[in-house]
This record gives sequence, structure tokens and C-alpha cells, in this order.
Amino acid sequence: MTDDILRTVNEIVRQDEPSTLKSYHYRLKSMELLYYLFKSLRKRTQSVHEKLSENDINAIYKVRDQIIFSLSKPSTIAELIKIAGMNELKMRRIFKQVFGKGIYDYYQHLRMKEAARLLREEKLSVSQVGYQMGFENLSHFTRVFEKHIGNKPKRYSSEFN
Repeated sequence: MTDDILRTVNEIVRQDEPSTLKSYHYRLKSMELLYYLFKSLRKRTQSVHEKLSENDINAIYKVRDQIIFSLSKPSTIAELIKIAGMNELKMRRIFKQVFGKGIYDYYQHLRMKEAARLLREEKLSVSQVGYQMGFENLSHFTRVFEKHIGNKPKRYSSEFN
């Protein structure tokens, strides 16, 4: 799911229902979602796909699992290469082919989804979440969060309290 799609879905879910032209509002938001979906699919069809072996796919899923396991402290590329058992270029190429994003973008995306979950479900403060996700600079956390989720973390959390 791209950031644009996630942001649009969040706008639909978090907005008050419009009193006038409600059906047009939702129709427009649906069209916006379709636009972002087709835009995303178009990028994927333009990229060159190579035939992957079962071993390559399993190795990339192990890399992904390691990324998920260590969201607060990123694994080094050297660690990921060792897990994948392949050279860096091949690992990056296959990862992007399988998951649609580069390793770092995927890591940041998952990290911000987890930050949003902590704010929404665990009701942690913005600073607690920022530090738990490994950020030392809270203004940097705020910028990254806003880029991925579409709202500043303080505003996002206030919508669920």
C-alpha cells in the first residue's frame, strides 16, 4: 500500500461525514484511491521482473522478517546480506521486486505504521513512540511520520483519544 493510498484512506476514515454532497464526496475519494492504485500498478509493470527461485524468495522473506523484528534499531546491510546469502545488489533488486519498495523505504513505512498503531491503540505519547521507534530527534520523527501517515503524530493521536 503506497503512502498516497494510506493517506487517502486515513482522510476518509478520520474526516467527519460531510453533511452536503455526501455521495459525491465518497465517490471522489473512491476515484482518488483508484487513481493511486493504478499509478502504483503502472510503476510495477514498467519495472523489469526477473524470474525468482524459491530459495531467493525464501531468503528475501527472511530479510523482511529481520526488518520487522528490529523496527526500533535497523539492521545493517551487512547483517541483511548475511541473512539473504546473496550479494547486496541482488538482494536489493529482489527485495524491491517482491515488496515494491526498497529496503530502507520499506523499513520506514513499517516503522511509521507501528508508530501510528502505538499512538492509536497503546495511547503512548508522541515522545514515547518516537524514542521507542529509535528516533533521537523528535522533530525528525514528526516529519517522517507526517510524510508516511499524512498527519503530525500529535494530531493523529488526538483523533483517537
